[in-house]
Amino acid sequence: MTTINVGLLGLGTVGRGVATILARQTPQLASLHLKITRAAVRTLTPKRQAQFPAIALTTDALAVVNDPDIQIIVEVMGGIDLPFALLKQALKNGKQVITANKDLIATHGQALTALAAKHHVGLNYEAAVMGGIPILRTLNTNFAGDAITGLAGIANGTSNFILTQMAAGCSYAEALAQAQAKGFAESDPTNDVEGLDAAYKLLILTRLAFDLNAKLANIHRQGITTLRRADFAAADFFGFTIKPLVSARRLDNQLDLTVAPTLVPKSHPLSGVVNEFNAIVLASTNTHELMLTGPGAGSLPTANAVIADLQATALALQDGHTPELAGLAPQPSTALDQPTRQLIALSTNGLVTGLDVATQLGIHGQIYASGDQLHLLTQAVDRQTIAQWRDALNHFVGISLQHILPIFSPDLQGTVTKFQTDEKKISFTA
Repeated sequence: MTTINVGLLGLGTVGRGVATILARQTPQLASLHLKITRAAVRTLTPKRQAQFPAIALTTDALAVVNDPDIQIIVEVMGGIDLPFALLKQALKNGKQVITANKDLIATHGQALTALAAKHHVGLNYEAAVMGGIPILRTLNTNFAGDAITGLAGIANGTSNFILTQMAAGCSYAEALAQAQAKGFAESDPTNDVEGLDAAYKLLILTRLAFDLNAKLANIHRQGITTLRRADFAAADFFGFTIKPLVSARRLDNQLDLTVAPTLVPKSHPLSGVVNEFNAIVLASTNTHELMLTGPGAGSLPTANAVIADLQATALALQDGHTPELAGLAPQPSTALDQPTRQLIALSTNGLVTGLDVATQLGIHGQIYASGDQLHLLTQAVDRQTIAQWRDALNHFVGISLQHILPIFSPDLQGTVTKFQTDEKKISFTA
């Protein structure tokens, strides 16, 4: 059987993982006759070439893309502009394309998908979202007769690891240092801890789940850097854990998209997903609720998702057909604002009580008070009300607003209860 030649753009952590798995030649892979013949790298040294004696290394990525003997291009180099130019050329050359680049797919996925369809080739990107969890393939194949109404999950392993350590008693700085020491966080962790990485993944998920297109500006995003140990004590008191959630709620062509540290009920399965693991819950008409979980990052889990795409692409080439492209022509979405309960975190001078704040803002819910920290668990409100509260709190004498965190509720509704009038009965001293 004819060998299927693969060109690899990038030999970093994931690229090495792809090469390692292919070299194992498991029975399923051996029958496909896949071979990485060329790879583009940023720097080329004799030592590096010696590490991959069967692969011709080059610093000329375009030469790999234009090689007539290569049928499949795998891009794991990262970035947006250069990979976009290279993959456009690869698709125009009639090559099958696989990428693990979430930033690229979130930004230019529609353009690349349209170009792949025009040239009758495949574009696959399972590894771009949630590492080793086969979520995109699940969306492509398992919901043909079903309608997904909402999704929520943990899409960034770095943030989840940090919040897991904070729940165990670490400060944010201590948890971040641990994540960096273990290789989960970069020296500059901004994309992870500010929710940008998760936001790109959410754009891809909503495109495939709902056949709707949204923009980064449509996502209500906040990072985890303002969280403190007091937030976790308050969440625990109210019966929640704090998780770095992505969520998408749908009503017709409207989407409510959020990326934020979110309070999850302890009774919900997402609350038990810890450390660097990812998870996603899909709500649909027929299956009600489906949850997938697994490692969200790392060389081999992400590379394994690339290999799954390689296997599907190779089988398609052997059968002489091109896999159907998902999300070929998504419709534009408009904004949806679903009322949600919130947790307001404040620092106080000791003279202002939680009941003072609640009465002034018209909040109904519960109060947690510990030292100079106040946490108010509110009724379900829309974003306009949250903005009004935020503005009022920023002008409130005697308090300092830390953040306002959403409460996750699968049914999108919160229980409204009257405020306790005696704070001492429900306060907790750490």
